[in-house]
This record gives sequence, C-alpha cells and structure tokens, in this order.
Amino acid sequence: MRQRLQHEVVIFLTAVMFFTRCPVPRWVGHGENELNAAARYFPWVGLGVGLWAALWTGLAAMFLPLPLGVLLGLLATLWGTGAFH
Repeated sequence: MRQRLQHEVVIFLTAVMFFTRCPVPRWVGHGENELNAAARYFPWVGLGVGLWAALWTGLAAMFLPLPLGVLLGLLATLWGTGAFH
C-alpha cells in the first residue's frame, strides 16, 4: 500500500515537472513510463495552473484596473509554466 502511494506521488510530481517550472525533488523520475502514467494527473496540474492565474488576476484587479490585472495574471502563468506549452 505504501509503495503504491509513493509511486502515485512520483507520477504526480512527474506531471508537475512536465507542465510547470515548479521544483521537484531529484528522486522523481522522468522516463517514458512515468510520463505515460502521469497523464492521469495532467488535468489536476492544469487546474492548479489555472488557479494560480486566477489568484494573481483577482488580487491585481482589486488594486489595479482590470486590463492590468489580467496582464499580471497572464504574466504569472507564463512565469509559472515557463511558456513551455
């Protein structure tokens, strides 16, 4: 049971590593098998990236005009993902 949970954590962190610039531990593999298995977590990582953008957009829009808030949200997303995809 514990090995299965550790394996799922590795697969999730592989998905995070693939779609973002967030640092992950060195022990996380990045081979073909891990990436194929990580596909099930891609929507969750995408949701996290979207929430990151929404957070920055919402916070910036409280204090700045909306177009600038949207621009800051976009820049936060570009920074978080490295504009890889």
